[in-house]
Amino acid sequence: MSDWIKKDGYSTRSLGEGEDLNLPKSQIILARFEKGKGSHYHKEKTEFFYCLKGKGKVIIDSKEQELESESSIIIKPGMKHEFISDPTDPLEAIVFKVNSEESDTYT
Repeated sequence: MSDWIKKDGYSTRSLGEGEDLNLPKSQIILARFEKGKGSHYHKEKTEFFYCLKGKGKVIIDSKEQELESESSIIIKPGMKHEFISDPTDPLEAIVFKVNSEESDTYT
């Protein structure tokens, strides 16, 4: 398992990538949303989030949905989304990404 990578408002840890999974352009990561992740979208990438613990919400195309342990969400290409975590009980999720490219994140 890789080390945690700190980002703006959240951290990620790789659990498996493309060749490891025999699925090119795919990733499985563990994500901790200390604060959240700002509004963005992807042109090609699809993301599946399964929440392990914590509380928060996701805003997808201006619609708000509460998240907590054992909830899940699928983000398809073109869906503008933002994560907001409860600062007293931050969200942690396993994220499966397909058609994943670093350059495929737009604001």
